[in-house]
Formats: sequence, C-alpha cells, structure tokens
Amino acid sequence: MKSKAVKNRDLEALKEEFAATDAAFLVEFRGLKVVDVDSLRSKVREANGSYSVVKNTLARAASKGTNLEGLSEHFQGPTAVVTAKEDVPGIAKVLVDFAKANPAITVKAGVVEGSVLGGEECRQIADIPSREELQSKLAYLLQSPLQRLATVLQAPSRNLAVVLGQVAGKKED
Repeated sequence: MKSKAVKNRDLEALKEEFAATDAAFLVEFRGLKVVDVDSLRSKVREANGSYSVVKNTLARAASKGTNLEGLSEHFQGPTAVVTAKEDVPGIAKVLVDFAKANPAITVKAGVVEGSVLGGEECRQIADIPSREELQSKLAYLLQSPLQRLATVLQAPSRNLAVVLGQVAGKKED
C-alpha cells in the first residue's frame, strides 16, 4: 500500500503531465496481451507520444483543472492515457491502425486543444495527413501559380516561333 505522501506525489506528477499536453486519447485495452501492449507502447513512443496506464480515480483527480477534465467521465474500466506531444494525427493514426489489427483495443475518447471528442471523431483525426505531408502540399500550392505564370509568359514567344517556322515552311514550298 502506498503512503499518502507517495500518492500525492504521483497525483502531482500526473497533473503536471496532463497540464502540459493539449491532446490525449483514452484507450480501452480489455483482453490485450502484454506483448501487444508493449508493441503499442513502442509505436506510440516512435510517434513522439506517451502511453501510460493509471488508476481511474487518480486520473479523474489529476484531470481537474487541465485540458483533460472533459474526459473524466470516460475513466472507467481498463483505461490507458495516450498523450501526443506534437503530431496529434500521427498518434491517432497509430492508435487506429493498431486497433484494426487488434480488436481488443478501442479508442474511447480524446481531447484536442480543449475539445472533447468521441471515439469516431478520434478515428477521423487519424485520416488527417501528417504535418510533413501538409507542408509539402502547401509548398506545391504556393509554387504552382509561379509555374503557370512562367508558362503563360513564355507562350507568346513560343507561339511566334511556331508561326514563323510555319511561314518559312510555306515559303520553301
């Protein structure tokens, strides 16, 4: 049994972690094997997130006054908290892909920038492209008008050269 001082220290540490994150997902892992939990943990870590299993009463108490306060009603049953440090869609994609391969895991709810999301909304976040993909699409969209402008500006001289070539060809005939 933990002493009250240790419990308070754990509560404060969890409260700091919850306060430091803008995005988190609650995952139910009922019936998941330990090997699979370890695999999920490592995949979440690779995506720059954290996976932790905490007592529901401790999580409810730690979530008060943080962005995760709206999730307090979902802390029931075997629940893991997956926090995203940077790439929220990347973490959501890891969870959804893992849930497809392992039906024992379900995404119960989540919170992103203070908005509480249901399980289906969390799955929709997984469909959002990654930050790098969005940046490359933006760069393409910014570059595209310049390429079109260059093509349009080159067209009169190219067309003139074609017409002059045709006139020269007719004079030779």
